[in-house]
Order: sequence, then C-alpha cells, then structure tokens
Amino acid sequence: MDKRQRREIEGECRDLIVAFANQLDVFDYDAVLAMCVADCVFIRDGVRHAGRGGIRGLLDARSRDRLTRHITSNMAVEVIDEAHAAGHSYCQVFGHLGELPNGVPAPLEVADSLVEFDDEFVATEDGWRFARRRLTHIFKKEEG
Repeated sequence: MDKRQRREIEGECRDLIVAFANQLDVFDYDAVLAMCVADCVFIRDGVRHAGRGGIRGLLDARSRDRLTRHITSNMAVEVIDEAHAAGHSYCQVFGHLGELPNGVPAPLEVADSLVEFDDEFVATEDGWRFARRRLTHIFKKEEG
C-alpha cells in the first residue's frame, strides 16, 4: 500500500467519525446505523450493544427533547491493511434539555461530557464502516 492509499483510508475513517457525531445531533439514526456493519458492536461505558438492532435500541432511548452538539477532535487513524483500520478520538458534548422558543439559542454552560472513542473500521463494498466503537467517559458533568 502506498502513502496516497494510506492517506485516503485515514481521511475516510476520520470523515466517518465526524459524520457519526453530526447525524447523532440531528437524530438521523438510519444514517448513523448505515455507518456500521450489520454486526457492529458499540460499547458505552462498559455496556455492550451488539448489531444494528442493539445500537438502535440505545439510540432510541435518547431523549428527543434534548439539543446536542458533539464536537470531535484529536482524531488519529492507524491503517492496519487495505481492509482494516483503528482509530482514537475525543468528543466533547454540549447539551440542553427542554424546548426552546423558535430561533432562541440554548444557554451555553460547561460541556456535559468529554468522551474518548476507540474504533475499529472495516472496508466494505459501500466504503469504510465501523466494526466496533468503544465510548469511555473521561469527564462528565454532575447532574443537578
């Protein structure tokens, strides 16, 4: 594999990380699930959600009256071979619970959390997809 191919794979995997966050913020769970292989595993703070059905259950449990923005950064992707890659990134999450008058921005407070993602990617006929995502809370705002 040459340097150009390696850079293309790294870019596609980084784009996947960003797209996951963006689609999560707009509740487009079909798009989020399309970024995962059918038997993808999502581990959130040690709890395992297997397959698209298991991940869908986790997504559907999210409150629909919560405005969020997931800001990804520090994305590092290691290309293992033409069909496998691994990644690590940070994600800072801002959120607001409850309705807002039309056009009124949510009040800005400290971020709700900072999480780390450890990812495994695989190449498919449709492009690169998540095979596994592990989310670990590093910082989390206290409730109340």
